[in-house]
Amino acid sequence: MDSQKIGKSVNKIGYYMQKRLCEMQDACPPIGDVRGRGLMIGVEIVKLDKTPAPLLRDAIIEEAFEAGLILLPTGDSTISITPPLTMTEESADTGLDILESAIRSLKR
Repeated sequence: MDSQKIGKSVNKIGYYMQKRLCEMQDACPPIGDVRGRGLMIGVEIVKLDKTPAPLLRDAIIEEAFEAGLILLPTGDSTISITPPLTMTEESADTGLDILESAIRSLKR
């Protein structure tokens, strides 16, 4: 895959992932702000009053790890999603399904 194709794919999959994360917000209230560029995506985890929830963020990361997804903490309560540049839409769906399941299992 050449660099132009990778660049287009990164933007397309990154947009797809951010859109899907935004769509998850209604069903998963702990998802606060979703931001990013390309495949570098940040998902803020918040309490019901929209304040940062670092302990919940850490629990979600641990739950996702147990299910096979590696996520990283960043900032006060943000999850950093940084998949490989060759990520496919199908792989993105798998990872986002794991993240959603982890959030739903722990949401408070």
